[in-house]
Amino acid sequence: MIPNPRLQKVYYCANMLLREILAVAGRFHAGYPGGNVESASGKKKTRFGFSLVELIIAVAVIAVIAAFAAPALLSSKKGANEASAIASLRTIHGAMVVYAKRFHGAGTFEDLARMDLLDEELGSGTKSGYTFEVVIDDSKKDSGIIASPTSWGSTGDKRYKINWGGRITFTTSEDDLSVSQARPLGSGSN
Repeated sequence: MIPNPRLQKVYYCANMLLREILAVAGRFHAGYPGGNVESASGKKKTRFGFSLVELIIAVAVIAVIAAFAAPALLSSKKGANEASAIASLRTIHGAMVVYAKRFHGAGTFEDLARMDLLDEELGSGTKSGYTFEVVIDDSKKDSGIIASPTSWGSTGDKRYKINWGGRITFTTSEDDLSVSQARPLGSGSN
């Protein structure tokens, strides 16, 4: 009996998984695993449960499956973060347009959140692994809102920018803070 309920659940799941693996392998029958064991008194007892070796094999199989699944999971999470960054840029852009029409000027993320134009998380300037910042250039050529991954390569591989006209571009360069050389969203391989 395992005293910790969490460990009990893990053991139970591992036990059931191993039974399924053994069933597929054709090794499972009423007295197996463990088989019949003769005790010191000479009586035969049927053991139920798994040996340490069988549990280690089950854990190894799970580890191999997890090793193959982890990169795919990270890649899909990165893609979801990037899609969220694009949607957030559109939301921020729309909120800034509404704020500018109402107050004849630009507002900070906190101002936009206070006016309920942005949610609190986006109002903090960070959401879904991306950090958002407003960039104002004197030439107006490079002005806009930039979304950069908080951890390059881990939370995202692209830096996005929306200009004041609503056009979204991206770059895959970590060092290039200027997104003026970026490709439009939807061009080539995104």
